[in-house]
Amino acid sequence: MNTLHEAVLALGTSQPDVPALKIRVKKEWQTLTYKQFAEKIQLVAAALAHRGVGHGDRVAILSENQPAWAIFDFAILSLGAIAVPIYPSLPPPQIAFLLANSGAKGALAGDEKLLKKLDEARQSAPNVEFTVCVGSSELGATEYEAFLEEGKTNPLADWDERFRAVSEDDVASFVYTSGTTGDPKGAMLTHRNFMSNVSGARRVLNEVGAPIGPSDTWLSFLPLSHVFERLGGHFLPLTTGACVAYSGGVRTLVDEMQQVKPTIMVCVPRVWEAMQERILDGVAKADPKKRALFEKTQEVGRAWLEGKRGPILWLQKTVLDRLVGQTARDRFGGNFRVWVSGGAALNPDVARFFAALGLEILEGYGMTESAPVIAVNHPGKVRIGTVGPVIYDGEIKIAPDGEICYRGVNVMKGYWGNESATREMIDADGWLHTGDIGVLDKDGYLKITDRKKDIIVLA
Repeated sequence: MNTLHEAVLALGTSQPDVPALKIRVKKEWQTLTYKQFAEKIQLVAAALAHRGVGHGDRVAILSENQPAWAIFDFAILSLGAIAVPIYPSLPPPQIAFLLANSGAKGALAGDEKLLKKLDEARQSAPNVEFTVCVGSSELGATEYEAFLEEGKTNPLADWDERFRAVSEDDVASFVYTSGTTGDPKGAMLTHRNFMSNVSGARRVLNEVGAPIGPSDTWLSFLPLSHVFERLGGHFLPLTTGACVAYSGGVRTLVDEMQQVKPTIMVCVPRVWEAMQERILDGVAKADPKKRALFEKTQEVGRAWLEGKRGPILWLQKTVLDRLVGQTARDRFGGNFRVWVSGGAALNPDVARFFAALGLEILEGYGMTESAPVIAVNHPGKVRIGTVGPVIYDGEIKIAPDGEICYRGVNVMKGYWGNESATREMIDADGWLHTGDIGVLDKDGYLKITDRKKDIIVLA
């Protein structure tokens, strides 16, 4: 499968009864199977087409993570249209800029609160012809359920032909930069850009005998408007037949881990730090014997990480893992096999802390313009303090001034309507200039050492 939506729709036939999406409503988890997911994608695609959305048109998504986000995204892509994700936390003036700059024809609001922000933003973006809202309808928006009915009463007879006609080189999404050095710029990311990263991630896990599939469950926590979550917690699982469970937020995250028992999760460093703090807080309140066992587990685990070996240390590590490590892992559902960290630098001490408990974090590196992965550590081959080797089918070079430059099939087409910014970012030979300073060790592991420009990325 060369396009994102085609891969998902095929799963609606090949594994119709496998769970695709889960979300907790009140205290109960509701599930959509891949067959139901594909059916709703088709209905939304038909409704969008009925509203005049076609190849190359843009549709914005302003929503928290939920099934409607995923359904709209793949429905937009199936028409050869372009999804424009917008952070729910943005104020109306910034939302208005993104709507106007992208030329969005329509927009999805995730709830009534976001609809009000969207409606205010539309006053400065008259190009938005229609809005859809999950929940009760106000301000002229169409209710999401009514939009599905619209698709049912206006079916697309040629839908199969339409979604198969979409090319891997068609733009799938405009993902806007943060705008820390001026107005946000819309990175034009194609199906090929995203699918190359999906293929690379699958290859990494296949090589260690841990392929992604229907037995995997993701817990989606980061906003889907962030390209890291869009790839790692959305496109990757949903094009490979895994299940995505949507988190309700940081306050419910650990409880959700125990309920859905996720196998894979991608997060930013601050989440791992918060988890470490929670464990240490529990240890501090434990009796002296348990505290001593935990401290010994950390001591032995870190010694093992440093390459110290021997039968006594191995025996200590094995016993302490059963007594302490497994208990810690059970707090996070007990099923984790891949944790990925990105978006900012991970404190090496945090990585060592979890590794000593048998929870390996794969730190990676990338940027919006590379859809997003450039480098990532591999399971069982992690070098703490580095972001791992370059992804498959990509190459890294270090410029004379120390800047990391990257070239690969996942590099964006350019910035929407901004050729001068594109030329500044991607040179004539196709090298993406990251603005980060780094070094490659003898085995090709990349270490970020500085920023070329004075931009601070917060955890």
